[in-house]
Parts: sequence; structure tokens; C-alpha cells
Amino acid sequence: MAKNERVLITQPYGLGDAVFMLPFLKALRDDKKVERIDMILGHRTREIFEHSGLVDDIFVIDKDLWKARGRWYALKDKGRLFWALRRRRYTAFVDLSMQPEYGFWAKYLLGIPVRAGFNYKKRNRFLNRPLNLPVEGFQGKHMIEFFCDLAALLDHALLDRKPHLSVPEELAASVSKTLLAPNGITGRYAVVSPGGGVTWGKDACFKHWPVRHFAGLLRLLRARRCFDAVVILGAGHEEDIGDSLKGSLEGPVVNLCGRTSIMQAVAICKGAVVFIGNDGGLVHLAATQDIPIVAFYGPADPLVYGPYPRQKRFLEVSKKLPCQPCYKSFRYNKECARLACLNDLVPADVLEEMARAGILS
Repeated sequence: MAKNERVLITQPYGLGDAVFMLPFLKALRDDKKVERIDMILGHRTREIFEHSGLVDDIFVIDKDLWKARGRWYALKDKGRLFWALRRRRYTAFVDLSMQPEYGFWAKYLLGIPVRAGFNYKKRNRFLNRPLNLPVEGFQGKHMIEFFCDLAALLDHALLDRKPHLSVPEELAASVSKTLLAPNGITGRYAVVSPGGGVTWGKDACFKHWPVRHFAGLLRLLRARRCFDAVVILGAGHEEDIGDSLKGSLEGPVVNLCGRTSIMQAVAICKGAVVFIGNDGGLVHLAATQDIPIVAFYGPADPLVYGPYPRQKRFLEVSKKLPCQPCYKSFRYNKECARLACLNDLVPADVLEEMARAGILS
């Protein structure tokens, strides 16, 4: 890249994708030739990038709001955004949407000369430095390694591939004082995420290890005195799942689904002795805090979408059936009635794998 580069990046997807791109952002930020890094985001991930220290300005696109307020509001909002972006005179554009819309904007409305990004089935046809993905999508290696390839197209190298997200001490203290202590959470606690996040919508159930299994595993771990209390985290629409799990447990338990910001959730994970949860964004947020992870994988491939970098205390658990992973070409088998990859994985099996990984203490 040339001197005084000004980079615009669009990343419209969820928490996991946001965490995966942090090393890529760090590589850009560390390059003295890069003068500015701005981002176009959906509203869900803004907080991560605001606290990363890696981005100059953030522009949020809320398509749900555009739809709710009508066509004229959307046109006016787009006009304001295009004018603000055009004045920045960006020299490079990185498109992670895998759709043609943003690339069209970058080429014809913003006049950005270098346009790189993921290109799937030639959908991102307005890029001139595409990273062409195989027909199966992201397969064969971790997402962060695909970001390494993308960085190479822009003449960068990811020297540190581990995602980092720091938690200010004052935030950790505030969370303990306002969210944990008032709910009886003191001492050693486990964080549990029994939902599947937001990205898969109503189909997140295809990523759920059964609540009864979560409860069984937590009872086994508590009997071993692995922790003193349980904190349940998740999105607002997962509050019922959290209540169901809480009702199955004894001792200090608090359901904070929908009651924390993203960074509050990260701060809670930072203080935990272990994180136990389904494949989803919270797994990757917890992994940035270097705590033991037990993550349940059904349709998705943990080699591609698991905690990174792979290490012994980041335990990816599944039944390991011949049909796994079924998530390929950004689709999964919705006709699977039994979900044996998750339903047949019993707490005793997980406990045994945790013992082998040295996670039990």
C-alpha cells in the first residue's frame, strides 16, 4: 500500500465475524503508511470496534430502521452517509459483505481506487483485488487465516493472529458492583451461554446443546467444587432459555440475558473460571480473555469457526458424527430432525473431555 493510505471497511455481520477481523485491523493500524481506518457496520458490533482502539470513525447502517421509517428516510440517510464518506477521499476499500452493494458504492459513488474483499460465487464483482472463496465458502482453515490471505492482497502480514480485546479495570469493577454482587455472585463463577446468538435468527436452535444437558453438566461440575456460582449470558431474546436453565440449578445463579452491553459481557467473562456455551459470538468474545472455553459445535466446523488460536484449554465439543459439519456453502441441513450431533452428547461425555483437556480444577 502507498503512503498516507485511508481505508474504509464494511463489516455488516455479527459478533464472531467482528472478533475474527481484529488481527486484520491490528495489522493495518500498526502500519505507519495507513493514515486512517473507518468502518461501516451494522448496529450490533459497534461496541466491539469502539473499544478496540483500532478504528478512527464508525458509520452505522441500520437497515431495519430504514425499513421502518420508509423510503424517503432511507434515501436521505444514505445521502448523508455518501457525502460524509466521499469527503474522506479513501484510497482503499475492504468489503467483507460478500454482496455487490457496497462494492458498487465504493467504485461508482466514492471513487475508491483499491477495492479488496471476500468474493463468493462472483457476487462481489466490483472488487479489483478479490479473495475468491471456494464454492463451499470458508472451509479447510480458520476464518482468521482467510483474513491473513486478504491482508496479503493489500501488502500486509498478520504478525499477531490472536484477537485481543482489553477490558478497562473500571469497567470490570463496575460490572462486579452493579451486576454480579447484587445477585449474590461472589467468588469463583462460571459463565454459561445456552443460546445461539442472533446471526442465525430463529434457526439458532440448530446450534443449541439442550438446556437439560447444560444443567446436568453444571451440577456435575459444582459437585466437584469447580466454581461457586453461575452467570448466564445471552441476547435479549434468549432470556427464556436462561430462565429455564436457572430454574434447573441450585445455588447462586443469575440470568443476565439481554441485561448487559457487549463489553459488560466481556468483562464478566474476564473474571470467570470457565466459559461454557454454544457456538456463537460469546464464545469468541470469551476467548479474547484467555479463560478456559468449552464450546459445543453441531452444524458448523470448529476448525473454521472455533476459538482461535487453537489450544488445549479451548475445548470444542461435538458428537463427531460422519455428517458433521453440515454447514457448507453458508447453508446447513434444516431437515435434520434429531440433531444427534448435539442431543446425543451427554454431560458425562463432556466432563470426560474437560478432564482430558485439564480444564477441571
